[in-house]
Amino acid sequence: QFSFVNLLAPAGAGKTFVAVQYILDIVRNESTGRVLYVAPSKSLGYFFLQWLATVYTLEDPPEDRYRKIEELFGRVVLLHDPYNYGRVPQILGSSIGFSDDGLAKDQQFLIAVYDEAHHIFRPGLSR
Repeated sequence: QFSFVNLLAPAGAGKTFVAVQYILDIVRNESTGRVLYVAPSKSLGYFFLQWLATVYTLEDPPEDRYRKIEELFGRVVLLHDPYNYGRVPQILGSSIGFSDDGLAKDQQFLIAVYDEAHHIFRPGLSR
């Protein structure tokens, strides 16, 4: 079953916040499966991942946060400009890195979120 939601609002109104909450609801209710987050830039992808991890572990004791973030990141695929391939985030010390491991060409996702989607359909973008 597919559904489509197009959230339009001014900058700073909370569109990404809504996406984070919706993704976390799905991850908490589905024991398996991945989510796809598409952003026009790697920096927006980092921002999203940091926010996702922070909200996901907000009520957990500090000693459990690293493990929970690792598990969460294993279920996320980030795709950003130039949109050639998705990458799985991972914790590398005190920063976020990416791995190409474990991605199937026919990967199915529980949800796909396109942040700043107007950038994806701009002229001249290679697909």
